Amino acid sequence: MTALKQTEWARIMAHAWRNAQFKAELERDPRKALEEHREELGLSKDFEFSMPDRPDYLTDEQLDRIAKGDTSSVLITRALFSC
Repeated sequence: MTALKQTEWARIMAHAWRNAQFKAELERDPRKALEEHREELGLSKDFEFSMPDRPDYLTDEQLDRIAKGDTSSVLITRALFSC
């Protein structure tokens, strides 16, 4: 499997934090959820991962922008995945 780009992680997480049904699908069967939402998320790859909790500091508006592909807000992924 190929590693995801930061922009892909940001879109997936923001979409899941804003859409409880997608988050549940993602946690239940990541490959299936991503395949079903691949076009909507703009993904070219599928993968497996554990969904982190939604950060308290992100507003719904910021998550909506990230989920729609606004990469100007992608800075959040550096803090989430730099461990």
